[in-house]
Amino acid sequence: MIWNIDVPRSQRYLNFHKNGVVGGKWNEPKCVPECLLSHLETFVWTRYDWGREEEKEVATYILKNARQLKQATFSTCPVESEELSKLEELNKLEERRKMLNELYVVVRASNSCHLVFEFDDPSSYLLLDSP
Repeated sequence: MIWNIDVPRSQRYLNFHKNGVVGGKWNEPKCVPECLLSHLETFVWTRYDWGREEEKEVATYILKNARQLKQATFSTCPVESEELSKLEELNKLEERRKMLNELYVVVRASNSCHLVFEFDDPSSYLLLDSP
């Protein structure tokens, strides 16, 4: 699968929902899509995989180029699993913490963009303003 950002020019809301394992290579567009430069206000990524480099690259690209972005939300699936040991769960949580820090310090095109990180449970979230 090739990652591709292709949405209508005037769309103000973009929702990525990943169901299952998605692999692929991110190819950054030669030109920034008009929807990112001028229209996108809300970006939601459901089931964000905090450990995948490709997903971090896509998220960073959107944050760096969406000039009108007001809120970017990244939600994830639960870390806890009967198949994971406590050490594996702790390692996954540490990966998420590192990724959160990396996304938080990305220079965003929009000074008014808030980052929202939802963890496992929809009632558990973290809202961050620009650094």
